[in-house]
Amino acid sequence: MEISETIHLLGDILGQVLVEQESRALFEVEERIREAALKRRSDDPLAAAEGGRLLATEIAALETPTARGIAGAFALYFDLVNTAEDNSRIEALRQEALRGSEALRDPTQSLRDSGVLRKSPAPIHDSIAEAIAQLRAGGVTKEQMADLLARLQIELVLTAHPTESRRRTILSKIERITETLRLMSLPECLPEELVQMRKELHEEITTLWLTDRTRTAQPTPTDEVKTSLYFVGQVFWTALPEIYRRLDAALEQDFPGLRAGHSWLRLASWIGGDRDGNPNVTVEAALK
Repeated sequence: MEISETIHLLGDILGQVLVEQESRALFEVEERIREAALKRRSDDPLAAAEGGRLLATEIAALETPTARGIAGAFALYFDLVNTAEDNSRIEALRQEALRGSEALRDPTQSLRDSGVLRKSPAPIHDSIAEAIAQLRAGGVTKEQMADLLARLQIELVLTAHPTESRRRTILSKIERITETLRLMSLPECLPEELVQMRKELHEEITTLWLTDRTRTAQPTPTDEVKTSLYFVGQVFWTALPEIYRRLDAALEQDFPGLRAGHSWLRLASWIGGDRDGNPNVTVEAALK
């Protein structure tokens, strides 16, 4: 699906959830505010001014419970929009990779790099493979690349607040929505599968709406550590081996025989050990 279709789909489902779980009145207020905000961003000065007036009027008329609901609706909407954008980016990369594979299978299209016939698809833009291919095209020798690999060392430092203030349960639900959108993008999806996946999106968005977005207590250093471990388990655990694999594959393509034979990508963290004024960060807490 195009990103506009995905955003429209998620927005429609969110609207249904608001009507079902709250009220049609809340949904209608949310829609009026959204439309006024869109008009406020118009290139037409008159339309923008009118949108600004409508927006100010709608917000000024909100009572506290309604304002809380509207704020929650927009917070969830922007989470869904960000998820749609991530899905669109991944799909664009997949399509680029597929086009490269199709060109490779076409005998009339020889993919060449520095005069050497490539034995694999052209690298995806901004990928590890493209970086290695550009080094080869720029004249880097095998000996120079071996020296660079021997000195290669990257350390990703995980921080605490305000990197990720959302609760882990919220992150898990968004992850499931992301996976459902990925499956819906597959060309082999059957119509009945798409219907079922739309129902799954509706269920996930409903549970997201019913889940408290904010913590009821200030996070402790231990909470911050648990949040970082979520990313280690859900993201880095699968992403880091894939990064290693892709680097070795790119090296084999452009510098046969070379490999990065050491642990060049590591994780580090100061979570739970920062003394920036948090009274809960004591020596004892940092040593746990």
